[in-house]
Amino acid sequence: MNYRDRFIKISNFLRPLAPLWQDEILNTYPDSLQHYPQSWIDTLCALNEDELYQVDIKDNFESITKTELGQWLNQIKALCQIERIELSSHSPKEALPPYAFHKVKAKKQYEIKIIGDFIEALDEQRRPQKLIDIGGGVGHLARIMAHYYNLETTSIDCNEEFQQIGRERLKKYPAPKGAKTLSYINLLFGPEGDDNQLRPLFDDKTLSLGLHTCGPLALAHFRTNFKYQTKSLINFGCCYSRMSASRDVNVSHFAKENPLEFNEYTLALASRGHNSMTMQDFKLKRQVKNYRYTLHFFLKKYFPEKTFLSVGEVLTKEYRYPFSQYAKGRMDHLGIDSSAFSDEELDSFYSDSERQKELDQIFVANVIRWQLGRICELYILLDRCLYLEENDHDVVMKEFFSDDISPRNIGIYANKRLP
Repeated sequence: MNYRDRFIKISNFLRPLAPLWQDEILNTYPDSLQHYPQSWIDTLCALNEDELYQVDIKDNFESITKTELGQWLNQIKALCQIERIELSSHSPKEALPPYAFHKVKAKKQYEIKIIGDFIEALDEQRRPQKLIDIGGGVGHLARIMAHYYNLETTSIDCNEEFQQIGRERLKKYPAPKGAKTLSYINLLFGPEGDDNQLRPLFDDKTLSLGLHTCGPLALAHFRTNFKYQTKSLINFGCCYSRMSASRDVNVSHFAKENPLEFNEYTLALASRGHNSMTMQDFKLKRQVKNYRYTLHFFLKKYFPEKTFLSVGEVLTKEYRYPFSQYAKGRMDHLGIDSSAFSDEELDSFYSDSERQKELDQIFVANVIRWQLGRICELYILLDRCLYLEENDHDVVMKEFFSDDISPRNIGIYANKRLP
């Protein structure tokens, strides 16, 4: 992939849509709806629940394929197309004893095997001799890499308790013959990293791995590799909402020349850009949004002096009860006297036919906005690819995992460029 070319195309696509990805709809409602073509909203409101669900999860646009909105969604889909890594059918899974993945969740097992097979398939020039697992926790990935993929491995994590669990596991289950060593370093990786501990690890024989590096940790991972001239890295970004929009986006020189101005709402949108969802999840999401929006409208009507309030999280079961029960619980949480309002008054406010039409319009407008999550994520990841290239790395960005198993499935593999 030509990362610069794709970055330009995505930037040009997103730039005129800034009002959609820079702000939550509710923040400036009803003015915010003017940025969403009414014909698009009408198109989605006319769909049945299953059709709207298929659009929301980006699975099937057949119900609207001939509409302007359908064409727009297919344009996004094309811009977000990323190649999947191709691995041979061989997998070392059959060679592992039953206890190798004891107490390792299926998702983690899947990710470990894909990453291990990817590294094993590298040619002799690219294949590392050592591996560093950043944020390794208990060390399941590091253990499998050391014991079954023949890589001398170090697991770095700031949680000593997790690491001790990993060390105890090494005593309980024997390593196979010929296994490489696994070591643990207790360290908060990033700007506070200990140079004396990291310098001997990050060298020209080492691949450093960041599997789901939250927020700015991905950039700390890159810069550590730059600092110590490390051989290569694999990085998976996640939790973009934890980043600073002013500091951690537009890190490449190329992006800085004509940047898009991301903010906290854009980063939150990028964080949810490729999450899988069942129909049950979709129904719950709609109910949650409807209750929250209605409570906002109610508070705005009866307490206009109050600014926009975050109502907080409640247990899922709370959304199965009448709106009145939810509303009174949230008002009590916010320190607002709910005794002045009867259950009938609150439920009537929610069930009003005009209110329901209003909620439908806001929800489908959000469905439109949510389609931009993945493309905003790709803007961040492509910027990182350009940043790596500018720092003398050869870069490959591909989908490593199936998104229904691991939604943060795009990995960046980068090698220090050979002389």
